[in-house]
Amino acid sequence: MDLLDTKIRKILALTAALAYLTFLVLYMLPASPLRDAVLSPMLLPAKFLGLEEKWNVYPTLPNSNTRVYAYVTYADGSSIIVELWEPDRMEPSQRFRYQKIIKLFHTYATKPASDLIWRDICKYVVRTHKFSMTTNPVTVALILRWSQIPPPDKFVKTADVPPRTSSLTLCTYHVQPEDIVL
Repeated sequence: MDLLDTKIRKILALTAALAYLTFLVLYMLPASPLRDAVLSPMLLPAKFLGLEEKWNVYPTLPNSNTRVYAYVTYADGSSIIVELWEPDRMEPSQRFRYQKIIKLFHTYATKPASDLIWRDICKYVVRTHKFSMTTNPVTVALILRWSQIPPPDKFVKTADVPPRTSSLTLCTYHVQPEDIVL
């Protein structure tokens, strides 16, 4: 009985490996009606198992001229500006570690239609940045800053990009007591 059990396991493992390799080969082939017909029954289980990957899984650093800052105001009236996920100011190891959140943040949070996640970003700022031990934050404002992009015919080095002079307040969040984690 044990020998039969081992053979069945080997057959099942080989079948799963062959199915996976077949899926990979078909997925990498150029689109065609035959490929799509053979691949379509495999797509749902592959998506369920997380085997389908897109290029945005491996994000590139944002190439935009926009930045989002958090302006934190305290109960005593003092304030601080927090730069959120600035890839050009991070160490390479930090940039690699936070690459996906940087991509997510710069892709979605800088758009005016992203108001659903702005409150969560403000809560994240309050919970992760240990600003002051004597006074608590009262409000967090997310501010989008940008500058005009130079025309395509004029090459500009990164160091010579114009400063971000235009700004827009995306949201102002009033900090709740449960947002402050000690």
